[in-house]
Amino acid sequence: MSDRGGEPIGLSPNIRVYRYTKGQFFDCHYDDYNNVTLEIDSKPVQARTTWTLLLYLTSASEGCIGGETVFYPHDRQSAAEEIPVSLQTGMLLLHKHGDDCLLHEGREVRQGEKWVLRTDLCIKR
Repeated sequence: MSDRGGEPIGLSPNIRVYRYTKGQFFDCHYDDYNNVTLEIDSKPVQARTTWTLLLYLTSASEGCIGGETVFYPHDRQSAAEEIPVSLQTGMLLLHKHGDDCLLHEGREVRQGEKWVLRTDLCIKR
């Protein structure tokens, strides 16, 4: 088993709420893994984050225009190869991070607000 594989044992306790307003964006980047300690059955367990988990809390129906998450499978910004993910309220987006992360960005919000809940899936180290 590689350091990327393994059975999920929980979610990172580092839960974030992102709010983007008109004109804001998250430029191209890669998400890296983190080592964390989870408490399971009242015992500390060493874990590593392996997947980014995004829960979209807004979409066009709430007035958010733009803000798509866009992946670039060949590590370069190419409109011909981009994979855009449109916001849908309640949709969960799960993507690998660390060495297997695809280059990605959060496009500019052109109108309204984009709200996202983010945490990470963890495996035992």
